[in-house]
Amino acid sequence: MWSYEGNISRLNPNSDIDLLIQLTNSCDVDALAERLLKFSQLSNIFFDGEFEFNNGIFISWRELTSGAKDLLAKTDAGPKLVTRNSVIKIAHT
Repeated sequence: MWSYEGNISRLNPNSDIDLLIQLTNSCDVDALAERLLKFSQLSNIFFDGEFEFNNGIFISWRELTSGAKDLLAKTDAGPKLVTRNSVIKIAHT
């Protein structure tokens, strides 16, 4: 859209694709994040983005694949650290 409105191409060979994925109940969030990472690696296109959980928090799916115990979440109240276990529980409710 920005390229169209400004009549200037914003895409270049290093451009990525940002995804916002709204999760449904009982989603296997780890498996989905791993598949997105693998697809990005195989396609030679850099995919990035976030999962939106049903409680209104957003977490980078790449961060989920890192195996980190604590994750940075974006919320309406600002950023906060959440535990990986709490995120997995949210995805399965």
